[in-house]
Amino acid sequence: ILFFFKQKTAYEILSGLVGSEMCIRDRLYMGAMKKIEFECDVFGLDGKSTKKSKGTHDIEIKPGYSKSTVLRFSEEGNCGYSYPKSDLLVSIEELPHAKYQRKGNDLIYVHKILLIDALCSIPFEIETLDHRKIFVPLAEVANPDTQTIIPGEGMPIFEEASLENLNIEQKRRFDCPI
Repeated sequence: ILFFFKQKTAYEILSGLVGSEMCIRDRLYMGAMKKIEFECDVFGLDGKSTKKSKGTHDIEIKPGYSKSTVLRFSEEGNCGYSYPKSDLLVSIEELPHAKYQRKGNDLIYVHKILLIDALCSIPFEIETLDHRKIFVPLAEVANPDTQTIIPGEGMPIFEEASLENLNIEQKRRFDCPI
């Protein structure tokens, strides 16, 4: 688990402990449980001094979260003299996926197609983020700008029961003799 802090100003430090949780795209597609570790300032026995305290928190990564998602856990962050205990803020960061790119809630898959397969409109199969196989038919000769859109196979929309589109871009490979 990668977790780091982005504290910058005294106001941010007192108002909330800020961290980041790195997630690969398939966890944002299907959802997952993650355990994060953090370190915050707590009061010492004298009630005025502070010391570092380590903590853990289980967080639920829900399907459809994006890099703009921030989770807030009330009164689990830093404390300072004459300030109430702050909130723990965890921002989600999306790591790149080997096969898919994300554009909003749409997924983009770049399929490398052999020239002979493009000329003959040979259908192909791809594996989705939830490990299903999708059969992609080609209705015409694939040119360099051919894009196939499959509705309902993109990223889930957080707090909605719908999926966006999967866009398949075809890039020709010229390593096949005709």
